[in-house]
Amino acid sequence: MTVAIADVRAWDTTAFGQVADARIQAAIDMAEEQHDAAVWGTRLDHGVLLLACHLLAGMSDGRPLRMNAKTEETTYGVEWQRMRRVVGAAYRVIP
Repeated sequence: MTVAIADVRAWDTTAFGQVADARIQAAIDMAEEQHDAAVWGTRLDHGVLLLACHLLAGMSDGRPLRMNAKTEETTYGVEWQRMRRVVGAAYRVIP
């Protein structure tokens, strides 16, 4: 599966339901560039989806969405960072 515009909208309809398709596709493209399928494996699409949502949250209609005011992190970014640590740790394990 590849992450599509509809996937982003379905993930958070309230936040991204009215965002332009071109903006969502740009975020997906940027997120895909930062993921290696060999590292992320079966979690690739979830990682791309979370990072795309994180990127969109900072640029949607000029207002931050799902942003923690104290840390300036998005809920999507926090979850993506957690997944990145899990994926990275698994990737480094030598059987």
